[in-house]
Amino acid sequence: MVFAMAPCMAFAQNPDSDVPETAVPPLGEDSKPLGKGSSYIAADAHVTSQTSDDDPDGTVFDPLKVRSTVQAKKNITIKWEKQLDAASYIIYSNRCGADNKMEQIGETDKATYQVKGLKKGTYHKFLVVALGPDNKVVTTSKIIHVATKGGKVGNYKNVTIKVKKGKKFKAAASAAVDTGAALNTKVVAKKASKKGRKHVGIRYESSDEAVATADAGGVITGVSPGTCQITAYAQNGVYKVLKLTVK
Repeated sequence: MVFAMAPCMAFAQNPDSDVPETAVPPLGEDSKPLGKGSSYIAADAHVTSQTSDDDPDGTVFDPLKVRSTVQAKKNITIKWEKQLDAASYIIYSNRCGADNKMEQIGETDKATYQVKGLKKGTYHKFLVVALGPDNKVVTTSKIIHVATKGGKVGNYKNVTIKVKKGKKFKAAASAAVDTGAALNTKVVAKKASKKGRKHVGIRYESSDEAVATADAGGVITGVSPGTCQITAYAQNGVYKVLKLTVK
């Protein structure tokens, strides 16, 4: 697989040069290698050693919201939300499949990146690490799965989401009480005849789990009074945000 590589920046050649080779690379504020504040060395080692297509521990969809809405037979373009405290973005990718470990394919200070020289009709996975000027992790994206054109599979163009029982919930009396409702969420294919091969289902993320949570099945649980957003996103990163009020 051939990738278009962006010019390498200094930190990629000698990241954290002031840290002795024998020292343990510092982890993030959440004690995870991909969490905020983790060193580039720890993040890179964790991403490139993973033997699974599952999201690495410590990754989040928001605030980067990495997604792909533009694909060609040999090219895939991904984009994300630019972060004010990020100086650069490291892009990792490979063919989908647990045996295909992520590889660093490029870096940029932009909020978009195009990968060229891919095979038509194949799925590729992507992950982006945002780094600050100190070469420490700002945030790490979830993995997205994207297909090139020219095959029998396709990608999703958008996500629809709504709550069956309204948008207001009462806070649960205990963690065991479910006071919410299942979200009615659907993905819409770019072409009806080319639906995406399911690598992962619709995923959910709450902007404030102290207010409300949404489990893997899209069931909302109110935790405490307040407002938050529930984001539902498809495997290629297209997403929809639902605002919630918990009383």
